[in-house]
Amino acid sequence: MPNTGRPSQDCHLCRQRRVKCDLARPACQRCAKYGAVCPGYRDQQALVFRNADPSTLQRRRKRKAGEGAVASAITAASRDHNSSSSSSSSSLSLSAPAVAASEDNETNEVPVTSSGTVPAARGPEDGGGSSSSSSGGGGAMVLGRHVTEHWTAQSVPLLLDVYSTLDFLRAVYATGSRGGPLLWSAHIFTRTYIMNVRYPTHVADGLRGQTQRELGMYMGKTLRAVNRALGAPGGAARDDILATVWVLANYEVLAGTIGRQQPVNTWQLHARGLYAILQARGAAPLRTSAGRAAFWPAFNIVQLQALIVNAACPAETDAWLAVCERHHHRPEGGGGGEALTLRIAQYVASVCAVQSRVMRHLRAADFRGASADYLPLRQALLDADAAFAEHDDDARTYISDEDVNNEDGGGDRRRAAEMTMDVYMHNVRRAAVIKSHHQMQMLCNLLTHHAPCPVPLATLLAHRRQALHRVNESAQAVVDSLPAAMAPLARATVLRSPQVLFDAMRLVFPLFLVAHVPSTRQEHKDVALRALAFIGREVGIRQALVGGGSGDDDGPTVPLPREARAPLATDDDDLLADPPWVSPPPRDYSLLGF
Repeated sequence: MPNTGRPSQDCHLCRQRRVKCDLARPACQRCAKYGAVCPGYRDQQALVFRNADPSTLQRRRKRKAGEGAVASAITAASRDHNSSSSSSSSSLSLSAPAVAASEDNETNEVPVTSSGTVPAARGPEDGGGSSSSSSGGGGAMVLGRHVTEHWTAQSVPLLLDVYSTLDFLRAVYATGSRGGPLLWSAHIFTRTYIMNVRYPTHVADGLRGQTQRELGMYMGKTLRAVNRALGAPGGAARDDILATVWVLANYEVLAGTIGRQQPVNTWQLHARGLYAILQARGAAPLRTSAGRAAFWPAFNIVQLQALIVNAACPAETDAWLAVCERHHHRPEGGGGGEALTLRIAQYVASVCAVQSRVMRHLRAADFRGASADYLPLRQALLDADAAFAEHDDDARTYISDEDVNNEDGGGDRRRAAEMTMDVYMHNVRRAAVIKSHHQMQMLCNLLTHHAPCPVPLATLLAHRRQALHRVNESAQAVVDSLPAAMAPLARATVLRSPQVLFDAMRLVFPLFLVAHVPSTRQEHKDVALRALAFIGREVGIRQALVGGGSGDDDGPTVPLPREARAPLATDDDDLLADPPWVSPPPRDYSLLGF
């Protein structure tokens, strides 16, 4: 092994053999490969360079002498079985805290007792050489050595804490292997999250480089393992592979790569991978509740990608949703949580089919095709709104019936309301409304410049104003949902529990549209931008800080015709006047829809 000039973090046996250690905890796997028992690792505090002044050297010698005395006393006590009296045991219990205190004075770390409590602190006059009688009278043994743990040991618990509401992910990690791509994807996600939260503004170059090397290593191992699994028979049917790609897609949102890479970013590649896995799995798993629990998180990302890049949903969407609708049943006394997800998925599928055709006409400046398709496209959008409104009324009626039928009127009604009126799913639908109706008013602008259009000019301008009002209503609804959605995101709560990360991550896309679509009010934009800044800086989701297609690294844009930016000027100012909140649209329309 080359001499790097830094203390080696390898285990004792790998350092002695001068081979590369894999740093696995609690035991090195290379030692097991050679048939030896891993002797363990050095204390992390011993790997830190310190100033060698006489005072610190003297404290180190005293500490080593105390450790040697404790070790010899423990060895003597273990050899002499007849001398285990109360006096000798109390002597040992008094010696261990003294060693721990001497370590704490040098490393500024708090010792932890065997019962999980922190002993009372002593002043510097104690010197760490003796212990008070109160510390010995409690009978609590103190660890004489600081126990350190590699960050990878906590990556899976942290990830499960973030996604605590997803039982599917917890079940997959409970049954999955301990060293496969699922574990490595957890390392990638949690390492990025810890860096974003612990170092929100500045990271030293050395620490940043080390983090990038670790992330690159785990990312390479994960992608290779996923490719091998998908190439094997039945690999696409494995839940751990589906969960791995889903975690990687969420990592891209955490790292803020959407829109920064051209022409296709890695988040889109992960979304396509999820679609390929769902396509290979087919509709058979959707007949069971466990199969649908694994399907919905992945399909939600697939639909979100279609909504962002102005494409239609996959061809299998209608068949998949039909199977889910046939086998879905509303639980007794519970709400329609899955029913709401199903209806919104159907709505987003209808909207994506409309917006893909609208953007095709806008990009090509196809006046003739847009003129022929305009009325069917607008009617399809209105039908989707009406179908969801009917479901929403049924859901509210169901909740009212539950209030009447439940004698206690308590838990069942609250669970039904929480599941049916889910904030995130409703904000996804509102984002689809904002995007589709904004594009529809641009199509109206285009057709006002086409004289042979069969739709009268006054009708087009009236439809345009209706679309702008729909955008405003949905943006207002997103802003109104922020007090309930942002309440758990206080800074103290963020530092205490990572569970708020999932809630904040689901707010990014709707807030992005409110902040950057020209058809929204300026006061709505200001609120959305402040919320995005908080989510990006305080919660650690870097995607919230990416601009709306105006910066150099915000992604590619597609030029739209000049006629789509504003309607044809007429003598009737009442027909032509925009609502007061509408801002001039940008020259280019972002390919990502932001």
